[in-house]
Amino acid sequence: MIKSSTTRAAVAAGIAVIVAMAGVMFSRQAVAQTDQPLVRVVAPEGAKVGDADIVVRVEVENVKNLGSFEFLLKYDPDILKVANDAATNLPLIQRGDFLGSSEREVVCDDPVSQAGVLRMVCITLRPEPAGPDGGGTLANVTFEAVGEGSTELTLDKVSLTDPEATVFDAIQLQSATFKVTGGSSMNWVLWGSIIAVVVVVVLAGGAFAATRARGSAGA
Repeated sequence: MIKSSTTRAAVAAGIAVIVAMAGVMFSRQAVAQTDQPLVRVVAPEGAKVGDADIVVRVEVENVKNLGSFEFLLKYDPDILKVANDAATNLPLIQRGDFLGSSEREVVCDDPVSQAGVLRMVCITLRPEPAGPDGGGTLANVTFEAVGEGSTELTLDKVSLTDPEATVFDAIQLQSATFKVTGGSSMNWVLWGSIIAVVVVVVLAGGAFAATRARGSAGA
């Protein structure tokens, strides 16, 4: 009886040790994942067809000594369209303030936009000062809602480097879902103009008919 109790106690102690070791390993893995840089898409809750000035942000978190970034942002071109800058006729994509926040000089290529995908590349110059740590906005993209439905805003070919062009490994990516609903069921400005034209035509027709009728009666 004593031997059986001792055996059960030993087994229970062994299981407790295994569970504790597994917990430590899981905790270390979670910390390692948390330490990885994260690049994510942040979008508004939604929009209606015809809405413009829809700003989508590309943000970075948990990065150290950032020297450059590059990304592709993919979306459904039947639902969203990248707006154009009226002054430059280039896609309306603006660099965020994070990359230059440590007072490094920033240079960006002209953004490239095709139906359903856009590309942005920004680098910093010279080895000093160090790049920024932490997180912030890499870019702001302005869209127009052109169709009804939902689209995933996903990142691809993301690259982060330090000022010496050393590439960060194991970057985590996070997409966003954006929904566009139908616009107003009736455009009262348009229909008001149409109704006004119809009324004018009807009144003019009635006046013409009355004039002819008086002329016939006089003859």
